[in-house]
Amino acid sequence: MRFVRRSLSKVSGAPTREFVGARITNVFRVRAWLPSGWIKTECGTLVWRNSVAATVYFPRMDKPHNPVGRSNDCARVSLIAALTRGGWTVWGSY
Repeated sequence: MRFVRRSLSKVSGAPTREFVGARITNVFRVRAWLPSGWIKTECGTLVWRNSVAATVYFPRMDKPHNPVGRSNDCARVSLIAALTRGGWTVWGSY
């Protein structure tokens, strides 16, 4: 996957080593996930129709020793990508 203007490590602020072992756990169409949501309004029908979201799990960010408990917010993220002429381009996260 390519990222718009940046890499995942720059977008997240996490060091690259935190992404070791990352895996996609779910893929779904944005139009089924957010049938009339902000993507369609803000980005247009074409982007909304051609986008998918992939839930990515980062095991190195799911630290059991966190004093307040595991952080699902850090360990799981949905990346939103659209099919472009250059291939799949990640343009957002949720």
